[in-house]
Amino acid sequence: MSESWDSHKVRIELTGPETYWLGKQSGFGSDGAVEILTAALEEWLPRNTNRCVTQETVTVIVREALDEFIARHKAEFL
Repeated sequence: MSESWDSHKVRIELTGPETYWLGKQSGFGSDGAVEILTAALEEWLPRNTNRCVTQETVTVIVREALDEFIARHKAEFL
């Protein structure tokens, strides 16, 4: 079944530590955040092919991907 939804209306709420980490990155702003979130998802999705991204799961998936990305790349970015 195909699901249709407006991705412009998806709102991702980050935790305090996630927001803090993103805020410490040089160039953080809407473009910087998009680049980091994109990189996090590009790493996460191939390792989690059994997960289905839907409007209901997208927030959880983005946060999981970002948390893993931060853990793996912490020293690289700070």
